[in-house]
Amino acid sequence: MAITALQRARLRRFWWVIGVSAAIGGIYGFVAAGADAGALRIRSVAAGCFNGAVASALIAGFEFFVLPDERLRKVRLAPVTVMALRALCYVAVWALVIQTGFVLVGLDPTGWGWTDRKFLVTVAVALAVGLGFSVWFSIGQVLGSGALFKFLTGHYLRPREEERIFLMLDMVGSTRVAEAIGPLQFHKLLNDVFCDVTEPVLANRGAIYNYVGDQVIVTWRPDEGLRDGRCLRCYFDIVDELTRRADTYDSHYRVRPSFRGALHIGTVVVGEMGSDKQAIVYLGDTLNTVARIEETCRTFDRAVLVSQALVERLPDAAKAAFAFAPLGPVALRGKAEPLPLLVPTRR
Repeated sequence: MAITALQRARLRRFWWVIGVSAAIGGIYGFVAAGADAGALRIRSVAAGCFNGAVASALIAGFEFFVLPDERLRKVRLAPVTVMALRALCYVAVWALVIQTGFVLVGLDPTGWGWTDRKFLVTVAVALAVGLGFSVWFSIGQVLGSGALFKFLTGHYLRPREEERIFLMLDMVGSTRVAEAIGPLQFHKLLNDVFCDVTEPVLANRGAIYNYVGDQVIVTWRPDEGLRDGRCLRCYFDIVDELTRRADTYDSHYRVRPSFRGALHIGTVVVGEMGSDKQAIVYLGDTLNTVARIEETCRTFDRAVLVSQALVERLPDAAKAAFAFAPLGPVALRGKAEPLPLLVPTRR
């Protein structure tokens, strides 16, 4: 069975956590050995590496591959409750693995009993590291892929100009659907759809910038989005994914969701904004333009439209995979000059 882009992303995080945890465990083993020298210190470092790698593999495997399972997606608990349950599980895993590590590397566990101070300190340190990883990835999910690192390093502390590709997706007939199934069911529907949209976005190296009502805004750096026409492929892959799951949506919500799409490239200003609640925000005419292109989809009853500026930047191989029917220069609301738009289809 082919591995998905979402699974690849989780695997990269999984191996990263194991490597970092093994290194932290080895360093802790070296420090914990104290004045001991020679083979004993080597065994202590080996035990630390083993403990870090094995325990993090068990915990990260559960976090990345079990908890996100679609069958568990609908089971939601308060974050404090989830954190408490995680802490209990982490303590149990670390305690068992640490004791096992001593036996495997031939260390005498004397003085490392279940109630011994050194053992409890080691478990506490391991728990702090594990919860640190958990918080890191949880906040990263809220801020978006890669945004947490840039936020912590102050990458966008001062506003800067960047060239970006944007894909704006808007659910077709959302008002009618919301009235038909009610607000609670509509919220569940949107959540399911947004989760399903994630896979095609990651597969095409995009990043979800924001959810605005029933809209999804996806962004790429030009080098990532233009390569192989990923920004365009992303829209059609989303169409395929929703088509594949159409019967499931129909059985649960009596609706088969679909999206209109608009694509454009241009310069935006990106930076941190806010005080009590901060966010990394994109501003500029490019976002306004892609929103107007999405409005034009409704006016001309088109599923997807792309600006000529973006099509001209696509590599020849990507252009060959699509056909582009000119819609002509279209007067967009609030724009002084008409914008050439095209209707893309897969060959």
